[in-house]
Amino acid sequence: MVDFPTAPAVVRNDNDQGTKPLEINIRQLAEKALLESYAPPGVIINSQGEILYIQGRTGRYLEPAPGEAKWNIYDMAREGLRLELLSAVRQAASLKSTVTSKGLQVRSNGETRALNLTVKPLDLPDAASRLYMVVFEEISSPVPKTPGRNERAGEKKTIQKIEALEKELQNSKENLQITIEELETANEELKSTNEELQSTNEELQSTNEELETTKEEQQSLNEELVTVNSELQSKIEELTTANNDMKNLFDSIDIPTIFLDMDLCIKRYTAHVTRVINLIHTDIGRPLEDITTRLQTAHLVEDARNVLKDLAYRENEVQSADGRYYSIRTAPYRTSENVIDGVVITFVDVTQAKKVEFERRLITVVKDSNDAVTIQDLDGNIKAWNRGAENMYGYSEAEALDMNISEIIPREEYGTVLKFIAQIKAHRDVSSFKTKRKTKDGRILEVWLTVTRLVNEQGQPIEIATTERDLAWLAQN
Repeated sequence: MVDFPTAPAVVRNDNDQGTKPLEINIRQLAEKALLESYAPPGVIINSQGEILYIQGRTGRYLEPAPGEAKWNIYDMAREGLRLELLSAVRQAASLKSTVTSKGLQVRSNGETRALNLTVKPLDLPDAASRLYMVVFEEISSPVPKTPGRNERAGEKKTIQKIEALEKELQNSKENLQITIEELETANEELKSTNEELQSTNEELQSTNEELETTKEEQQSLNEELVTVNSELQSKIEELTTANNDMKNLFDSIDIPTIFLDMDLCIKRYTAHVTRVINLIHTDIGRPLEDITTRLQTAHLVEDARNVLKDLAYRENEVQSADGRYYSIRTAPYRTSENVIDGVVITFVDVTQAKKVEFERRLITVVKDSNDAVTIQDLDGNIKAWNRGAENMYGYSEAEALDMNISEIIPREEYGTVLKFIAQIKAHRDVSSFKTKRKTKDGRILEVWLTVTRLVNEQGQPIEIATTERDLAWLAQN
């Protein structure tokens, strides 16, 4: 190992007026860079398997377990690694020496990786419990699955299965040997029991005492069973609570959702989905293609099949029979083990967004219109003033918003204005008519006026919109 100097270095900045020393431990930086670049990934755990330190990228071998957050390495170990990891740690603890398991096959993100697993005890006198360093050393890169390598992948999978079966057979042999030894011990005990049965009353008394002891052990076992039953009952209650929480969550989310299995049959759905698809409780288990919908030009079954085929989500927008718009998103259903187990279809109501977008376009058209378009409340205070009004009357939008509509109406036209305001308040329509308006420079214009009543959600008139066209300009053009 190269021995780097540990003396502090000084970094100078020419832009500063003075020199400020910045201490850097070069040795620590170098060792950290070398570890990150060349050292295999690994972790340090305690005797309970809790992870205390992580070195490098261990995501190929460890992943967070579902549920409450835990940092236990046995819970986080990926498929094919958990049992070997548990065995290696136990051997290292028993032998108090480094244990290496070679050629392990680990499943990670749909790929199988071969690696060597090393567990080394760490001697730290001040530690409260023994620590172990677990190192994952990958010995080959995963081969991506391609249509042209199906036969090779099948052979590899067969070899892996054979190796797994051989391991299982070895474990079975070891268990069988232990069972045989226990059986021999039991036979010796039976022989001793037969000799005791032939003994005197003292031996019978001893047997009675043993029976009493057995009775106590059975009572203890019964108590343990009661405890286990209580724990199971608690688990059942927790599961029931979780199911109730999920049901209330689905019911409270205003997003219609359908869950399909691999055969595109309905597994379950949220209550709001009945607004879109005609579903009842007895439809669970039926194929989706047998169900009628209120959607126009929707291809739910076709999209679901394509999602299962390429695992890419589909999203499109359709209109229902009642005029509402829905954004339909079809995505694969993934389990906690990252296994595809069906399809999820959600229906998001985007009617309001469509309406807002339409209103935005309409406002743009009105704003850029050559006609003067204004909005005023029932007292005549101007609330909106478009570009056509600026050009026709000479007032800017900022000026107009501080004005009353009476300031651009000649005095002789006040009666006409009061008349159509009364008609608006009485919920009567006002026909278009010719009237006069006054510009900023004092000119009087003859205009063709169209009046529109604006109402609130209760249908009460709250504002007046007017469209005014200059008749002199119209005659010239």
